[in-house]
Amino acid sequence: MVRQSDAHAWAEVWIDGDWRRYDPTAAVSPARIEGGLDFAIPDAGRSPVPLHSEGPTDYASAAVSARPDLGSDIRSITKLYLRLRYEIAGEANDRQLLDELRKRIRAFRP
Repeated sequence: MVRQSDAHAWAEVWIDGDWRRYDPTAAVSPARIEGGLDFAIPDAGRSPVPLHSEGPTDYASAAVSARPDLGSDIRSITKLYLRLRYEIAGEANDRQLLDELRKRIRAFRP
């Protein structure tokens, strides 16, 4: 699971026998960064980034409203996320839920 604190990281690459920091986002056009997702994904309607005041359930509801054809997948992914994030469970159960969440996210095709 990627948390906000992990949202931007630099990769390191092995070059000539040494690890070197590499920022793959450095080649991105500044206009795309300054314009945000609405600029990068024109005519997509609402930005796919949740509002600051929006929790996972509200965001999932907005996503289902925008893409009712994906409603079942969105709801199942959200339910698994909420269980992992907010419920108290045992380590074995967490691993099983996390594996299932990863499986559903990998299979998700918007």
